[in-house]
Amino acid sequence: MDNIKIIKHASPSSLNERGDILFPFEEWNITKNGGGWYTQPPLNLNTPYIPLCNINENPWGALEEFNINTAEFRDKVKYICPYTNYTFYWCLPLFILSENIENLIKRTSLPEWKIKKILNIELTKKFQPLTDKNGFKFTKIQRALLGTGYSANTRIDDGEAFLYDTILALSNGDLLCAKVWIWFHRK
Repeated sequence: MDNIKIIKHASPSSLNERGDILFPFEEWNITKNGGGWYTQPPLNLNTPYIPLCNINENPWGALEEFNINTAEFRDKVKYICPYTNYTFYWCLPLFILSENIENLIKRTSLPEWKIKKILNIELTKKFQPLTDKNGFKFTKIQRALLGTGYSANTRIDDGEAFLYDTILALSNGDLLCAKVWIWFHRK
């Protein structure tokens, strides 16, 4: 089976016009789209989706279940909080969007009962909507994996961080909905 990979967008749109990214991809000043790794989500997302927490509470484990290679991307978004010394991720996938959910789910080794539950798209939309008033929904465990929002390059008193919704591209054309920390320095 082919290995799907998180890739850069062909023409990413910026998430915000100001501010610095919490932890850089290539360099500190790449602020608007992480060097093309992520882009602003479209306003209308009607594509069928699977919440990654339905597969595994750890989104990286869920993506591995779909045979998605996350190693390069995960290394780029890993940061260590200088206050707790814990490792967190400043960009975290939450949902996978695919026009062909059935094909995607065949890649897994999930039990039949779980597959039937996941393939019930209407039930998923009703009980696990893609968004709420704060954007893409995430679980408490996913929020914990995003961490404090402070890296070695930031201090509590020199600015503030906000979580933004973003889209990551996969090499097979599917998309990942994610949360990303954006850091704003005080002027």
